[in-house]
Amino acid sequence: MTVITKLADESKKEIQELKELIVKEFSTYSPYQKYFLFGDNEIIKHKGQLTNEQITELIKENITFTCCALRYLRARDFKLEKAHQLLKGTLQWLEEFKPYQFRSKQMRGDSLYVHGFDKWNRPLVRMNPSKQKDFNSELQIKTTVYALQSAINRMEDPNLGQLSWFVDFEGFQMKHSPSLSVCKSVIDILLNHFVERLGYCIVVNAPKAFHWLWSLLSPFIPSVTKEKVKICWSSDKEEQLKFLKQFIDLKYVDKKFCDESEFEFNHEEIWNEDEELDNKRVEKLKKFGVVFE
Repeated sequence: MTVITKLADESKKEIQELKELIVKEFSTYSPYQKYFLFGDNEIIKHKGQLTNEQITELIKENITFTCCALRYLRARDFKLEKAHQLLKGTLQWLEEFKPYQFRSKQMRGDSLYVHGFDKWNRPLVRMNPSKQKDFNSELQIKTTVYALQSAINRMEDPNLGQLSWFVDFEGFQMKHSPSLSVCKSVIDILLNHFVERLGYCIVVNAPKAFHWLWSLLSPFIPSVTKEKVKICWSSDKEEQLKFLKQFIDLKYVDKKFCDESEFEFNHEEIWNEDEELDNKRVEKLKKFGVVFE
């Protein structure tokens, strides 16, 4: 059974139409644009050796291209032109922002990293704002984009998968707050370029300031995305653990929440593992023809 089996015929038609637009523009995509959208795909491995006719035939039944088209169409309520413009916006962002250049060794902080999985086997991007030490806006955005990429690299199937956020505000004070412009930029990147990648955003120890921040940011967030944000307002540890059990396996819950868990943040272990995965990512991209500066 394919991803689109249960979709209405009209939706299937729009998926096919978007895939046809992709075929027409495929030869103009850079190696990294192809990899970002379609991953480690046999069509991309031919590196331009196929004719448009051959590409068209291969893409027709290719699940990777179907999933990409489906994500962008879902993000724009299956409106073909809007989905196509969203896709083109991602291509432009990739060309200008060059996220493939971000390396693990540049991002080794304690406030944002990837570890573990939620109950649906989605990688967990873990965030503790109180541990933020560098408030450079550009670095904060780059670190977030790197974490998103790192999570995708850990997916069982990067073409189909989603990720979840786990945000722990313990120890948070207003001085730890990112600027509103950084928050808006991150939301824009997540919604418009990491399209349909969010599983859940799980929040604990939310301070009073979070109410204020959430009220400012929520108008910029689609209702379907807001439904994915799950917040535990209780400060009681038993209530927090009960809440977390709904979304995260105990072995990935921080030990401070659960004595049964073995996970405690260790900077060197987390980032040494990440750097190893990052090095593999870079070698794979080079084989696809991506040039690093």
